Amino acid sequence: MRIKIFLIFILILGAFLRFYKLGSIPNSYTPDELAQGYTAYSILNTGKDEWGSSNWLSLRSFGDYKPPLQTLLMIPSIKIFGLTPFAVRFPNALLSVFTLFFTYLISKILFKNDSVSLISTLFMAISPWALPLSRIALEANLVIFMVSFSTFLFFKANQNKSLPLFALSAIIFGMSVFTYHSAKIFTPIFLILLIINQKTFYYKKYLSIFIIIFGLFYLLNFYQSNQIKLNRTGDIAIFNPTDKWSYVSNSQYEITQNGLPYTIVKPFYNKLVYLYETFSHNYLSYFSPQFLVTQGAGETTYGMIPGYGVLGLIPTIGLFFSVFFLIRSTVDKDKRNLYFLFATILIAPLITSIAKGQYSGNRVSLMMPFIQIISAFGLCLFFKTMPSKLKVFFLITLVAIFTFLNFTFLIRYFYQ
Repeated sequence: MRIKIFLIFILILGAFLRFYKLGSIPNSYTPDELAQGYTAYSILNTGKDEWGSSNWLSLRSFGDYKPPLQTLLMIPSIKIFGLTPFAVRFPNALLSVFTLFFTYLISKILFKNDSVSLISTLFMAISPWALPLSRIALEANLVIFMVSFSTFLFFKANQNKSLPLFALSAIIFGMSVFTYHSAKIFTPIFLILLIINQKTFYYKKYLSIFIIIFGLFYLLNFYQSNQIKLNRTGDIAIFNPTDKWSYVSNSQYEITQNGLPYTIVKPFYNKLVYLYETFSHNYLSYFSPQFLVTQGAGETTYGMIPGYGVLGLIPTIGLFFSVFFLIRSTVDKDKRNLYFLFATILIAPLITSIAKGQYSGNRVSLMMPFIQIISAFGLCLFFKTMPSKLKVFFLITLVAIFTFLNFTFLIRYFYQ
Protein backbone atom coordinates (compact mmCIF):
# COMPACT_ATOMS: atom_id res chain seq x y z
CA MET A 1 0.00 0.00 0.00
CA ARG A 2 2.83 2.40 0.86
CA ILE A 3 4.47 1.75 -2.51
CA LYS A 4 1.22 2.58 -4.33
CA ILE A 5 0.89 5.83 -2.39
CA PHE A 6 4.44 6.86 -3.30
CA LEU A 7 3.83 5.96 -6.95
CA ILE A 8 0.57 7.92 -7.10
CA PHE A 9 2.32 10.92 -5.53
CA ILE A 10 5.11 10.78 -8.14
CA LEU A 11 2.61 10.48 -10.99
CA ILE A 12 0.57 13.41 -9.68
CA LEU A 13 3.75 15.47 -9.31
CA GLY A 14 4.81 14.54 -12.84
CA ALA A 15 1.38 15.42 -14.23
CA PHE A 16 1.31 18.77 -12.41
CA LEU A 17 4.73 19.75 -13.71
CA ARG A 18 3.70 18.84 -17.25
CA PHE A 19 0.38 20.68 -17.30
CA TYR A 20 1.21 23.73 -15.15
CA LYS A 21 1.04 26.77 -17.47
CA LEU A 22 1.34 24.42 -20.44
CA GLY A 23 -0.16 26.93 -22.85
CA SER A 24 2.19 29.73 -21.88
CA ILE A 25 5.50 28.01 -21.00
CA PRO A 26 7.41 27.81 -23.31
CA ASN A 27 6.05 31.22 -24.24
CA SER A 28 5.77 30.63 -27.98
CA TYR A 29 5.40 27.85 -30.49
CA THR A 30 8.53 26.07 -31.63
CA PRO A 31 8.78 25.89 -35.46
CA ASP A 32 7.83 22.19 -35.38
CA GLU A 33 4.80 22.88 -33.18
CA LEU A 34 3.67 25.64 -35.51
CA ALA A 35 4.02 23.43 -38.57
CA GLN A 36 2.33 20.36 -37.13
CA GLY A 37 -0.40 22.27 -35.31
CA TYR A 38 -1.49 24.01 -38.48
CA THR A 39 -1.31 20.78 -40.48
CA ALA A 40 -3.58 19.10 -37.90
CA TYR A 41 -5.93 22.11 -38.06
CA SER A 42 -6.05 21.87 -41.86
CA ILE A 43 -6.79 18.13 -41.79
CA LEU A 44 -9.51 18.70 -39.19
CA ASN A 45 -11.28 21.26 -41.36
CA THR A 46 -10.61 20.01 -44.88
CA GLY A 47 -9.43 16.41 -44.66
CA LYS A 48 -6.22 17.52 -46.36
CA ASP A 49 -2.98 19.12 -45.20
CA GLU A 50 -2.12 22.72 -46.08
CA TRP A 51 -0.51 21.52 -49.30
CA GLY A 52 -3.76 19.94 -50.46
CA SER A 53 -2.60 16.35 -49.94
CA SER A 54 -4.95 13.76 -48.46
CA ASN A 55 -2.11 11.30 -47.75
CA TRP A 56 -2.00 11.47 -43.95
CA LEU A 57 1.02 9.17 -43.74
CA SER A 58 3.23 11.63 -45.61
CA LEU A 59 2.86 15.12 -44.17
CA ARG A 60 4.95 17.70 -45.95
CA SER A 61 6.51 20.41 -43.84
CA PHE A 62 9.13 23.08 -44.55
CA GLY A 63 12.32 21.42 -45.76
CA ASP A 64 11.26 17.90 -44.78
CA TYR A 65 8.38 15.51 -44.19
CA LYS A 66 7.14 14.94 -40.65
CA PRO A 67 6.36 11.49 -39.25
CA PRO A 68 2.55 11.63 -39.12
CA LEU A 69 1.48 10.21 -35.75
CA GLN A 70 2.29 13.30 -33.68
CA THR A 71 0.28 15.56 -35.99
CA LEU A 72 -2.69 13.20 -36.14
CA LEU A 73 -2.86 13.02 -32.32
CA MET A 74 -3.33 16.80 -32.23
CA ILE A 75 -6.57 16.69 -34.24
CA PRO A 76 -8.99 15.73 -31.40
CA SER A 77 -7.19 18.08 -29.02
CA ILE A 78 -7.52 21.02 -31.44
CA LYS A 79 -11.16 20.07 -32.00
CA ILE A 80 -11.82 20.40 -28.26
CA PHE A 81 -9.57 23.33 -27.27
CA GLY A 82 -9.14 25.20 -30.54
CA LEU A 83 -5.89 26.02 -32.33
CA THR A 84 -3.89 27.05 -29.26
CA PRO A 85 -0.47 26.16 -27.82
CA PHE A 86 -2.22 24.19 -25.07
CA ALA A 87 -4.16 22.10 -27.58
CA VAL A 88 -1.08 21.36 -29.67
CA ARG A 89 0.97 20.36 -26.60
CA PHE A 90 -1.78 18.48 -24.74
CA PRO A 91 -1.33 14.99 -26.32
CA ASN A 92 2.41 14.94 -25.66
CA ALA A 93 2.06 16.13 -22.06
CA LEU A 94 -0.62 13.52 -21.36
CA LEU A 95 1.30 10.63 -22.91
CA SER A 96 4.46 11.62 -21.05
CA VAL A 97 2.61 11.02 -17.78
CA PHE A 98 1.86 7.49 -18.98
CA THR A 99 5.56 7.15 -19.84
CA LEU A 100 6.32 7.69 -16.15
CA PHE A 101 4.05 4.79 -15.27
CA PHE A 102 5.61 2.50 -17.89
CA THR A 103 9.08 3.42 -16.63
CA TYR A 104 7.97 2.16 -13.22
CA LEU A 105 6.54 -1.05 -14.67
CA ILE A 106 9.57 -1.82 -16.85
CA SER A 107 11.92 -1.27 -13.93
CA LYS A 108 9.76 -3.46 -11.68
CA ILE A 109 9.80 -6.31 -14.21
CA LEU A 110 13.57 -6.08 -14.75
CA PHE A 111 14.74 -5.81 -11.14
CA LYS A 112 11.70 -6.63 -8.97
CA ASN A 113 12.73 -3.85 -6.63
CA ASP A 114 10.24 -1.23 -5.45
CA SER A 115 12.92 1.30 -4.54
CA VAL A 116 14.58 1.12 -7.96
CA SER A 117 11.19 1.44 -9.68
CA LEU A 118 10.06 4.43 -7.62
CA ILE A 119 13.37 6.29 -7.86
CA SER A 120 13.64 5.82 -11.63
CA THR A 121 10.07 7.12 -12.00
CA LEU A 122 10.87 10.12 -9.80
CA PHE A 123 13.98 10.85 -11.87
CA MET A 124 11.83 10.86 -15.02
CA ALA A 125 9.10 12.99 -13.41
CA ILE A 126 11.33 15.99 -12.64
CA SER A 127 14.18 15.38 -15.05
CA PRO A 128 15.75 18.49 -16.69
CA TRP A 129 15.67 16.31 -19.80
CA ALA A 130 12.26 14.64 -19.75
CA LEU A 131 10.22 17.54 -18.37
CA PRO A 132 11.05 20.22 -20.98
CA LEU A 133 10.64 17.75 -23.84
CA SER A 134 7.23 16.68 -22.54
CA ARG A 135 5.91 20.26 -22.42
CA ILE A 136 6.19 20.86 -26.15
CA ALA A 137 4.76 18.97 -29.10
CA LEU A 138 7.92 17.08 -29.94
CA GLU A 139 8.18 13.82 -31.85
CA ALA A 140 11.18 12.83 -29.73
CA ASN A 141 8.94 12.77 -26.67
CA LEU A 142 6.13 10.82 -28.32
CA VAL A 143 8.47 8.05 -29.43
CA ILE A 144 9.60 7.53 -25.81
CA PHE A 145 6.01 6.75 -24.86
CA MET A 146 5.57 4.37 -27.80
CA VAL A 147 8.79 2.45 -27.09
CA SER A 148 8.15 2.32 -23.32
CA PHE A 149 4.57 1.11 -23.79
CA SER A 150 5.47 -1.54 -26.36
CA THR A 151 8.47 -2.71 -24.29
CA PHE A 152 6.21 -3.26 -21.27
CA LEU A 153 3.74 -5.18 -23.45
CA PHE A 154 6.58 -7.32 -24.81
CA PHE A 155 7.74 -8.18 -21.28
CA LYS A 156 4.21 -9.16 -20.23
CA ALA A 157 3.66 -11.13 -23.43
CA ASN A 158 6.88 -13.04 -22.85
CA GLN A 159 6.00 -13.74 -19.22
CA ASN A 160 2.47 -14.97 -19.98
CA LYS A 161 3.19 -16.49 -23.42
CA SER A 162 0.29 -14.37 -24.68
CA LEU A 163 -0.17 -14.13 -28.44
CA PRO A 164 -2.55 -11.11 -28.24
CA LEU A 165 -0.01 -9.18 -26.16
CA PHE A 166 2.78 -10.08 -28.59
CA ALA A 167 0.62 -8.84 -31.45
CA LEU A 168 -0.27 -5.61 -29.63
CA SER A 169 3.37 -5.02 -28.75
CA ALA A 170 4.34 -5.49 -32.40
CA ILE A 171 1.66 -3.02 -33.50
CA ILE A 172 2.85 -0.32 -31.08
CA PHE A 173 6.50 -0.94 -32.01
CA GLY A 174 5.44 -0.71 -35.65
CA MET A 175 3.63 2.58 -35.02
CA SER A 176 6.75 3.96 -33.32
CA VAL A 177 8.52 4.25 -36.69
CA PHE A 178 5.80 6.71 -37.68
CA THR A 179 6.62 8.99 -34.74
CA TYR A 180 10.28 9.95 -35.15
CA HIS A 181 12.88 9.40 -37.85
CA SER A 182 15.45 7.99 -35.39
CA ALA A 183 13.04 5.18 -34.48
CA LYS A 184 13.43 3.72 -37.98
CA ILE A 185 16.97 2.70 -37.02
CA PHE A 186 16.70 2.45 -33.24
CA THR A 187 13.61 0.25 -33.01
CA PRO A 188 14.85 -2.77 -35.07
CA ILE A 189 18.18 -2.82 -33.18
CA PHE A 190 16.38 -2.43 -29.86
CA LEU A 191 14.05 -5.32 -30.73
CA ILE A 192 17.06 -7.60 -31.29
CA LEU A 193 18.35 -6.67 -27.81
CA LEU A 194 14.89 -7.21 -26.34
CA ILE A 195 14.47 -10.64 -27.94
CA ILE A 196 17.92 -11.73 -26.72
CA ASN A 197 17.28 -10.39 -23.21
CA GLN A 198 13.92 -12.14 -22.90
CA LYS A 199 15.08 -15.28 -24.77
CA THR A 200 12.01 -15.02 -26.97
CA PHE A 201 13.72 -16.98 -29.74
CA TYR A 202 12.67 -20.13 -27.83
CA TYR A 203 9.04 -19.34 -28.68
CA LYS A 204 9.26 -19.44 -32.47
CA LYS A 205 5.52 -19.25 -33.12
CA TYR A 206 5.05 -16.08 -31.08
CA LEU A 207 8.24 -14.52 -32.37
CA SER A 208 7.33 -15.22 -36.00
CA ILE A 209 3.96 -13.50 -35.66
CA PHE A 210 5.59 -10.59 -33.83
CA ILE A 211 8.18 -10.13 -36.60
CA ILE A 212 5.55 -10.37 -39.36
CA ILE A 213 3.33 -7.70 -37.80
CA PHE A 214 6.22 -5.34 -37.06
CA GLY A 215 7.70 -6.01 -40.50
CA LEU A 216 4.47 -4.96 -42.23
CA PHE A 217 4.49 -1.62 -40.41
CA TYR A 218 8.18 -1.16 -41.14
CA LEU A 219 7.79 -1.93 -44.85
CA LEU A 220 4.84 0.47 -45.09
CA ASN A 221 6.95 3.18 -43.50
CA PHE A 222 9.89 2.38 -45.79
CA TYR A 223 7.64 2.48 -48.86
CA GLN A 224 6.11 5.77 -47.73
CA SER A 225 9.51 7.34 -47.04
CA ASN A 226 10.81 6.10 -50.39
CA GLN A 227 8.11 8.05 -52.20
CA ILE A 228 9.37 11.43 -51.02
CA LYS A 229 12.63 13.32 -51.15
CA LEU A 230 14.19 13.44 -47.71
CA ASN A 231 16.46 16.41 -48.36
CA ARG A 232 16.60 16.98 -44.61
CA THR A 233 18.83 13.91 -44.19
CA GLY A 234 21.38 15.31 -46.58
CA ASP A 235 21.25 18.70 -44.91
CA ILE A 236 22.03 17.50 -41.39
CA ALA A 237 24.33 14.51 -42.01
CA ILE A 238 28.07 14.74 -41.34
CA PHE A 239 28.57 13.12 -44.76
CA ASN A 240 27.59 16.46 -46.25
CA PRO A 241 29.61 19.01 -44.23
CA THR A 242 28.53 22.62 -44.35
CA ASP A 243 31.94 23.74 -45.61
CA LYS A 244 31.82 21.20 -48.46
CA TRP A 245 34.97 19.41 -47.21
CA SER A 246 37.03 22.62 -47.16
CA TYR A 247 38.30 21.78 -43.68
CA VAL A 248 39.84 18.53 -44.96
CA SER A 249 41.53 20.12 -47.97
CA ASN A 250 42.76 23.07 -45.92
CA SER A 251 44.24 20.72 -43.30
CA GLN A 252 45.99 18.69 -45.99
CA TYR A 253 47.38 21.90 -47.48
CA GLU A 254 48.65 23.16 -44.10
CA ILE A 255 50.41 19.86 -43.36
CA THR A 256 52.10 19.72 -46.77
CA GLN A 257 53.20 23.35 -46.39
CA ASN A 258 54.95 22.32 -43.18
CA GLY A 259 57.09 19.82 -45.05
CA LEU A 260 55.23 16.48 -45.13
CA PRO A 261 54.73 15.07 -48.64
CA TYR A 262 51.11 14.84 -49.85
CA THR A 263 51.51 11.09 -50.55
CA ILE A 264 52.03 10.58 -46.82
CA VAL A 265 49.39 13.10 -45.74
CA LYS A 266 46.59 11.65 -47.87
CA PRO A 267 46.33 8.17 -46.23
CA PHE A 268 46.37 9.64 -42.72
CA TYR A 269 44.13 12.64 -43.20
CA ASN A 270 41.23 12.38 -45.61
CA LYS A 271 37.43 12.35 -45.66
CA LEU A 272 37.18 9.00 -43.86
CA VAL A 273 39.46 10.18 -41.05
CA TYR A 274 37.42 13.39 -40.79
CA LEU A 275 34.16 11.41 -40.54
CA TYR A 276 35.65 9.10 -37.90
CA GLU A 277 36.84 12.07 -35.83
CA THR A 278 33.51 13.87 -36.12
CA PHE A 279 31.42 10.78 -35.41
CA SER A 280 33.47 9.66 -32.39
CA HIS A 281 33.50 13.19 -30.98
CA ASN A 282 29.72 13.46 -31.37
CA TYR A 283 29.08 9.98 -29.94
CA LEU A 284 31.25 10.32 -26.84
CA SER A 285 29.85 13.78 -26.12
CA TYR A 286 26.55 12.14 -25.10
CA PHE A 287 28.25 10.37 -22.21
CA SER A 288 30.34 13.34 -21.14
CA PRO A 289 29.96 15.18 -17.80
CA GLN A 290 29.16 18.30 -19.82
CA PHE A 291 26.07 16.72 -21.37
CA LEU A 292 24.94 14.68 -18.36
CA VAL A 293 25.73 17.05 -15.46
CA THR A 294 26.81 20.60 -16.31
CA GLN A 295 26.10 22.01 -19.74
CA GLY A 296 23.18 19.89 -20.88
CA ALA A 297 21.55 19.99 -24.29
CA GLY A 298 22.82 22.41 -26.88
CA GLU A 299 19.50 23.46 -28.41
CA THR A 300 17.14 25.79 -26.55
CA THR A 301 14.70 25.55 -29.47
CA TYR A 302 13.34 22.33 -28.00
CA GLY A 303 12.55 23.70 -24.57
CA MET A 304 15.84 22.78 -22.87
CA ILE A 305 17.59 25.44 -20.83
CA PRO A 306 21.38 25.82 -20.73
CA GLY A 307 23.44 25.10 -17.66
CA TYR A 308 21.56 22.01 -16.52
CA GLY A 309 22.81 18.54 -17.40
CA VAL A 310 20.14 16.34 -18.93
CA LEU A 311 20.61 13.66 -16.29
CA GLY A 312 21.69 15.70 -13.27
CA LEU A 313 24.31 15.15 -10.59
CA ILE A 314 22.63 12.50 -8.42
CA PRO A 315 21.37 10.26 -11.26
CA THR A 316 24.81 10.49 -12.91
CA ILE A 317 26.40 9.29 -9.68
CA GLY A 318 23.95 6.37 -9.77
CA LEU A 319 24.96 5.66 -13.37
CA PHE A 320 28.61 5.57 -12.30
CA PHE A 321 27.81 3.15 -9.46
CA SER A 322 26.01 0.81 -11.88
CA VAL A 323 29.06 0.75 -14.16
CA PHE A 324 31.33 0.17 -11.16
CA PHE A 325 29.28 -2.69 -9.74
CA LEU A 326 28.91 -4.30 -13.17
CA ILE A 327 32.68 -4.27 -13.66
CA ARG A 328 33.17 -5.63 -10.14
CA SER A 329 30.62 -8.40 -10.88
CA THR A 330 28.59 -7.40 -7.83
CA VAL A 331 25.35 -7.75 -9.79
CA ASP A 332 25.42 -11.37 -10.94
CA LYS A 333 21.68 -11.84 -10.46
CA ASP A 334 20.81 -8.71 -12.47
CA LYS A 335 23.74 -8.76 -14.88
CA ARG A 336 21.71 -9.76 -17.95
CA ASN A 337 19.19 -6.97 -17.45
CA LEU A 338 21.91 -4.42 -16.81
CA TYR A 339 23.69 -5.44 -20.01
CA PHE A 340 20.39 -5.00 -21.86
CA LEU A 341 19.90 -1.48 -20.45
CA PHE A 342 23.49 -0.43 -21.12
CA ALA A 343 23.32 -1.78 -24.68
CA THR A 344 20.15 0.24 -25.21
CA ILE A 345 21.67 3.53 -24.09
CA LEU A 346 24.78 2.81 -26.15
CA ILE A 347 22.88 2.38 -29.43
CA ALA A 348 20.72 5.51 -29.07
CA PRO A 349 23.54 8.04 -29.75
CA LEU A 350 24.81 6.03 -32.73
CA ILE A 351 22.01 7.46 -34.85
CA THR A 352 22.33 11.10 -33.89
CA SER A 353 26.13 11.02 -34.07
CA ILE A 354 25.96 10.94 -37.86
CA ALA A 355 24.19 14.31 -37.71
CA LYS A 356 25.93 17.65 -37.49
CA GLY A 357 26.28 19.19 -34.05
CA GLN A 358 26.34 17.62 -30.61
CA TYR A 359 24.53 17.71 -27.26
CA SER A 360 21.18 17.23 -29.00
CA GLY A 361 18.89 16.19 -26.16
CA ASN A 362 15.91 15.42 -28.38
CA ARG A 363 17.79 13.16 -30.80
CA VAL A 364 18.96 10.81 -28.03
CA SER A 365 15.69 10.90 -26.10
CA LEU A 366 15.13 7.20 -26.78
CA MET A 367 17.64 6.25 -24.10
CA MET A 368 15.99 8.47 -21.49
CA PRO A 369 13.86 6.00 -19.43
CA PHE A 370 16.51 3.29 -19.62
CA ILE A 371 19.35 5.46 -18.33
CA GLN A 372 17.13 6.64 -15.45
CA ILE A 373 16.51 3.01 -14.47
CA ILE A 374 20.24 2.27 -14.54
CA SER A 375 20.89 5.33 -12.35
CA ALA A 376 18.26 4.33 -9.81
CA PHE A 377 19.62 0.77 -9.70
CA GLY A 378 23.18 2.00 -9.02
CA LEU A 379 22.09 4.24 -6.17
CA CYS A 380 20.01 1.53 -4.54
CA LEU A 381 22.77 -1.05 -4.81
CA PHE A 382 25.34 1.35 -3.38
CA PHE A 383 22.99 2.14 -0.49
CA LYS A 384 22.51 -1.58 0.12
CA THR A 385 26.26 -2.25 0.29
CA MET A 386 27.01 0.65 2.66
CA PRO A 387 27.76 0.14 6.35
CA SER A 388 24.58 0.53 8.41
CA LYS A 389 25.99 3.48 10.38
CA LEU A 390 26.44 5.55 7.21
CA LYS A 391 23.12 4.78 5.54
CA VAL A 392 21.07 7.48 7.26
CA PHE A 393 23.71 10.16 6.64
CA PHE A 394 24.09 9.10 3.01
CA LEU A 395 20.33 9.12 2.43
CA ILE A 396 19.77 12.55 4.02
CA THR A 397 22.69 14.06 2.10
CA LEU A 398 21.54 12.60 -1.19
CA VAL A 399 17.92 13.72 -0.74
CA ALA A 400 19.01 17.23 0.30
CA ILE A 401 21.29 17.69 -2.71
CA PHE A 402 18.75 16.20 -5.12
CA THR A 403 15.93 18.38 -3.76
CA PHE A 404 18.00 21.58 -3.86
CA LEU A 405 19.27 21.04 -7.40
CA ASN A 406 15.85 20.18 -8.77
CA PHE A 407 14.10 23.09 -7.06
CA THR A 408 16.75 25.35 -8.57
CA PHE A 409 16.04 23.92 -12.00
CA LEU A 410 12.24 24.12 -11.65
CA ILE A 411 12.35 27.74 -10.43
CA ARG A 412 14.55 28.73 -13.33
CA TYR A 413 12.47 26.82 -15.86
CA PHE A 414 9.07 28.14 -14.81
CA TYR A 415 9.98 31.64 -13.60
CA GLN A 416 13.19 32.69 -15.37
